[in-house]
Amino acid sequence: MRKKFIFSFERLLSHRHKLEDLARRNWLEAQANVDAATQKLTQMFEDIDQARSRAANLTRVGGAHGPALAQVDEFINGQKIFIERQRGEIRALTAEAERLQEILVEAAKEKKILEKLRERKVEEFKLRRKKQELKEVDELVVTRFRHSED
Repeated sequence: MRKKFIFSFERLLSHRHKLEDLARRNWLEAQANVDAATQKLTQMFEDIDQARSRAANLTRVGGAHGPALAQVDEFINGQKIFIERQRGEIRALTAEAERLQEILVEAAKEKKILEKLRERKVEEFKLRRKKQELKEVDELVVTRFRHSED
């Protein structure tokens, strides 16, 4: 009769898998937020570059474009303020992503501990089963030997 291996902490291991998956999902979401905020910052810099290019064109053309140049300067100054705010937001999002990454690493460690325990228990089970099979074979041989002597 063969017994099937049953890991006594299987439900806990399954729960740890779910916790790790949740932690990974949260971290990836936070990382996506950081990436989106960084992309927004990059776009702000590109907007400033475009505004400077327009200002250069207006200056080259000359004439009565004084108010237009003033608007471009105001836009650039406003963008600088938005850029500083965006940098602060990126710092906060990055800190949150790092915090969630630490949670993910810890969840992965806890799951790995149970997986190692399970592997060790499987090996012990296989060893016990092999010893039992050898014992049964030995008993069969001894029994046959006794019957042949009779």
